[in-house]
Amino acid sequence: MNKNFLIFLSFIFIFLFSFSNDSLKDFMINDFNNGIEISKLMDRNLILMFSTNKCPACTKFKNEVLKNEEVQKWLKTEYIFVEILPDSSKKTTYKNYNLNYTQLFSVFNARSTPTFIFFDDNVEPIGSLIGAYPSEIFLNLLKFLKYDNDENIEINEFMEKNIPVNIRKRILNLKDEEIEKLLKIDPNTKKVSKNLDKYTNIYLDDDLNDNNYNNFIILKKE
Repeated sequence: MNKNFLIFLSFIFIFLFSFSNDSLKDFMINDFNNGIEISKLMDRNLILMFSTNKCPACTKFKNEVLKNEEVQKWLKTEYIFVEILPDSSKKTTYKNYNLNYTQLFSVFNARSTPTFIFFDDNVEPIGSLIGAYPSEIFLNLLKFLKYDNDENIEINEFMEKNIPVNIRKRILNLKDEEIEKLLKIDPNTKKVSKNLDKYTNIYLDDDLNDNNYNNFIILKKE
């Protein structure tokens, strides 16, 4: 095979791999404390994904489910998605306990990967999911958790009825330091500019009218 062709193929592979990874950077973070802080400031529920670099199911989930366009829309607007890797050198604090990321696996009973932990509005764990489910099921789970109705319904019935649940559009009025914090630690919070999709959480300066933007989450100073 021609050497120049091999070089070309290598370049294409590197380009596609880099592009593929970049598609997750707008909503997936790797810091537990930042995830909790963003969740509280943005009024969005936290999801932890316990994973390892050698877990084939985790890789498959990230390459297929997390790259699904509809899944990404929900994770960028309604949830904070944090991947936790077993790193004993990385430290965190949870419920006044000083822990490393390997110990977090034990705290949340993540005995296999991937394990997903879902949190409520008060950042308290409410349930877990073990295994890499396909996009359709995971997307329905994300919608089901946001289904605000007094009706006692199981997820299987929810999926069978195809009950519509919409992403919330909202404006958040935050303090200067809170906005600056989000711009620093939340990859999907950005100052308004061209070419940002409506699932980006945008910060508007005082002189900009929010009626001119159709983004689902708009940040403004109090």
